[in-house]
Order: sequence, then C-alpha cells, then structure tokens
Amino acid sequence: GEGVLEGSIRRIVLEECQRADIPVVLEPPNVKDMAQWEGAFISSTSRLALPIDVIHWPQEAGDAQIREFGSQPLTDRIVQLVMEKLDQDSVHIEGAPDVAMRR
Repeated sequence: GEGVLEGSIRRIVLEECQRADIPVVLEPPNVKDMAQWEGAFISSTSRLALPIDVIHWPQEAGDAQIREFGSQPLTDRIVQLVMEKLDQDSVHIEGAPDVAMRR
C-alpha cells in the first residue's frame, strides 16, 4: 500500500493472511477511525509482528487521544501465523543454542 515500506516480515504477514483467508486492506490507517480498529500491530525485521497495546495520538489542544487495545484475537492470530511461518522456514545451526522464536 501507499506510504508503507515493503519488507520481508510485511510480505510474510500478507502471505499468511491470504493463506488463512484473513482480509487485508492495503491503505494507510486513519487515526480518525481508530475507535473502530479491532487491534493494531507493527512489523519489522527486529520486532517481527508485535501487537500494540496502547496508541497515544496528540490532539490540537495539546491533549492526547489514547486508544488502549484489550484482547486482540485477530492480531494475536496474525502474530501466531507469522511466528509459525518463521519457525517452519528457519534452519537450525549446529552448535547454536536451541531458542524458540515464541513470545
């Protein structure tokens, strides 16, 4: 989508959502619609897919709009799908510690 950087984890998110029949809209989020969001997450090479618990958005009067996300079943499912894909595609390096990539 416009205004969103391409990346390897983003690609995995999109592929896994398609595989799981999770609809995706490729457009930048609008904070005016934040009250209707089921959840939110960021994706990056270092953070993989990480749910967002709270968003603070500054307002014109100097106050901040705060959106707290409680239970995020859809976001949690997407994170799980990404982690499973990464586990599946990972290669064990002989002699390296056995570290699971789970949150």
